[in-house]
Amino acid sequence: MRKLFAAVAIAIAALFGSSSTVDAAFQVRITTTSGLGGTVLVQDELAAGAAVTVDGAATVTTKADATPGTPGAISWSGSIGNFAVTFTSALSKPLMGSPAFPQMDLNFSVTKLVGSVADDIKIEATDTGFTTSPIGLYAGIGGSVLNNVTSLTYQTFFSNNNGEFNTSGGSSVQQTFTGSPYAGVNVLSVTGAAPYSLTQVVIVHGGAGSASASGDATLNAVPAPPGLLLALTGMPVLGLGAWLRRRRSTTAV
Repeated sequence: MRKLFAAVAIAIAALFGSSSTVDAAFQVRITTTSGLGGTVLVQDELAAGAAVTVDGAATVTTKADATPGTPGAISWSGSIGNFAVTFTSALSKPLMGSPAFPQMDLNFSVTKLVGSVADDIKIEATDTGFTTSPIGLYAGIGGSVLNNVTSLTYQTFFSNNNGEFNTSGGSSVQQTFTGSPYAGVNVLSVTGAAPYSLTQVVIVHGGAGSASASGDATLNAVPAPPGLLLALTGMPVLGLGAWLRRRRSTTAV
């Protein structure tokens, strides 16, 4: 239900425009264990080629957000190292939730190329400026894995330093899945001073040869409604996926 609401919100923003300001802190980062392909960084509303600093040190070149004009929505597709990223999107404030009511969504579909060596791919979504603390956030994920995926992990983090991709404050228990379809829910307990940042981390551990995985990871201030996990297990919101695929044609790879 939350994703269906988000799909409607995106469509409305695309038709009429958005008066919300850009949340430059909202970002998606994709890396591989082997280091092949470097680091892909997509920032909300920004075009490709901007040099940015990640974790206070390394400078990388961003890829273009394929959903321009819709603050709070990030989408990208392309290749990195041994992986083809066929669909990666994320939602956060102001499109989903607010500083006082955290909500984040990370949707992904990745394929490791045939004949490649074993490698892992890490997908992270981060945003800053959340203000309600203490608070318990529900971290849910569901999806499917195929072929030579040895495992998939999901973990969420907060940081009172309020920094992008910062994991110093605390974390939910790491969820690990080895079968398909998969689904699970855990709790991230946020404490300490506000504002704080939130980060979602999905890692797909791919063995030798081809491998693929897809899923939907959510971080929400309210419990998942009955039946949500069943819906997450390989059943994407078709309207949102179709709309983002059309917008993805403008992506700079």
